[in-house]
Amino acid sequence: MKKQHHSSSNSQPFIDMVFSMLHLSDYTSEQQEQLLDSFSAILFEDLIMRFIVQMSSSERTEFYSLLDQDISEEDLISFIKKKVLDVDRATQEALQDFTKEVAELGALKIH
Repeated sequence: MKKQHHSSSNSQPFIDMVFSMLHLSDYTSEQQEQLLDSFSAILFEDLIMRFIVQMSSSERTEFYSLLDQDISEEDLISFIKKKVLDVDRATQEALQDFTKEVAELGALKIH
């Protein structure tokens, strides 16, 4: 699958919260970018797993077939929106869980 890296103004409050909770301003720009890329990848994988669980067996097979075809992120999102009943709820739950985990990490003040 082709991963496209882009930032959205909708994600800025989330990014600001992560920076604050994990004291990312203490890191270099390169380290910050690496951490944010890692967080994005973790969140993306969590979302995909949540979506897969909601798919029927045949939909999962179709989904895996699409991944084998190296489809674009937009095509993948379009498929998910057609096959997953409540994408918004699953996304919100993933963000809430991730936010909780980030807050717990921030409390440890890892440097």
